[in-house]
Amino acid sequence: MKMGIFSKVDWWLITPVFVLVLISLTTLFSINVSFFKSQFIFLILSFVVFLFFSQINYKALRTYAVPIYIVSLIILFLVLLLGIESRGAIRWIDIAGLRIQFSEVLKPFLAVALASFLDKDNAGFRTFVLTFLLFIPLFILIFLQPDLGDALLYFASLIFTLYIIGFPFLWFLSASFPILAAIPFIWHFLHKFQQQRILTFINPGKDPLGTSYNTIQSVIAVGSGMIFGKGLGETTQSGLRFLPERHTDFIFASIAESLGFIGVIILFFL
Repeated sequence: MKMGIFSKVDWWLITPVFVLVLISLTTLFSINVSFFKSQFIFLILSFVVFLFFSQINYKALRTYAVPIYIVSLIILFLVLLLGIESRGAIRWIDIAGLRIQFSEVLKPFLAVALASFLDKDNAGFRTFVLTFLLFIPLFILIFLQPDLGDALLYFASLIFTLYIIGFPFLWFLSASFPILAAIPFIWHFLHKFQQQRILTFINPGKDPLGTSYNTIQSVIAVGSGMIFGKGLGETTQSGLRFLPERHTDFIFASIAESLGFIGVIILFFL
């Protein structure tokens, strides 16, 4: 399919993304029109950025792997110094009135840098160990924001990438011992709310009116959608705000309540 600027677009990849965005925007519109408006503006901006990067030969980016890594470290460090505090976390920098969370923005660039670093014929145990050593500063800077969720997501992406490349399983097993041994030490560096989140994940019903409230309400929202959902604009958990952060952290629960099991299956398929 040749259409000028769209000629390099992978339509098999972008079509499911488009449908997912459509579902999300429709759900946001049913919850609160203001959520829809702000997200739609960001959608337009991101589409422009997408078109720009779709015209770039990603293979040429491997030349900039080292600068990408160094600049990423500098930016994440500046976030800790200049970032805006919100709910006890410093994850955003305000640029011209626009709040940017760089731990999210940097993900695709760091993925390219990682792929470039690992794209070697002589990638052996030294490369395996060095990859972890280079990853540690990134993990610490994101962890200190504090953003345990993104830090663990980065870590999981690293492990999955190394596994797909084909490094021996024994190497992963060897690397897991110092990580497991450090868990009790790391636990004491976690913020109280992070410890509570982990304990709530292990035992969701531990504190129904406190730390477990969000989890329980999200489960109720998903379950109340049943097979076909309550319908857009007819929800109670998300519509009446029993479900916290219904348009961000718990958007999946909002969609499940509106569209039900069938809608969730379609979502997973996409």
